[in-house]
Amino acid sequence: MLGKLTWAEVLRYKAVIFDMDGVLFDTIGVWNLADRETISHYGGPVVDLVAIQKERDDFFESYSGPNGYTAYVEHLIEKYGLSCKDANAVRDFKWKMAGEILMSLKLKPGVHKFFEALKKASKTLALATNSTQKQLDDLFVNNANVSYELSLEDFDVILRKEDCKKSKPDPEIYLETVKRLGLKPEECLVVEDSYEGVRAAISAKVPVVNVYDMYSDINRQKIDQVLSDAMVDTYKINRLDDIFND
Repeated sequence: MLGKLTWAEVLRYKAVIFDMDGVLFDTIGVWNLADRETISHYGGPVVDLVAIQKERDDFFESYSGPNGYTAYVEHLIEKYGLSCKDANAVRDFKWKMAGEILMSLKLKPGVHKFFEALKKASKTLALATNSTQKQLDDLFVNNANVSYELSLEDFDVILRKEDCKKSKPDPEIYLETVKRLGLKPEECLVVEDSYEGVRAAISAKVPVVNVYDMYSDINRQKIDQVLSDAMVDTYKINRLDDIFND
């Protein structure tokens, strides 16, 4: 049964593993915009932002191979007849455009307070994201809004796109994170926003909570369905601040 996660329940776990996009930062809208502008830049139509997000989510939900980002760009090139056929060049253009926006974002409300409480409670913290090291640097190192509140050094373990062969919803990233933490899956708690991320955690048999993100609403029924079918250690948080209200 879905419900809010209490602070006492968080303290049951030895480690908390965070996704990044949509969990720590409101970045999903950035990727929607980057997709649309990339398609337009290379001669494609001006696509709807909600539609392109659904297209991207559907692609990664069904894709299980390596180099997911490049494969997705190849999909865009073929579907929209883009003038540049070099997937690496198109991908790099998209990332450059997104990077300029990422360096100005702020942490989602409640994140800094949540991390302070976890560190005070001596919890081990990990970051498990499909994003690249360059994107992590743009958000944590090159972003003056964030660097004084949260840094990459605050995480005991970090796994990025470069560390995994497959992207979420494949469980590889969470299986490897738990392994590097030296813990059992049931001793860790994953914080996720997306359907793909929730599925990855469940497949890795790691308890997972869903932090509400407006850009995940297009898959809200799917998220609620897989969480309601999960075991007792699966929770849902509507906002990070909710854990301090009990």
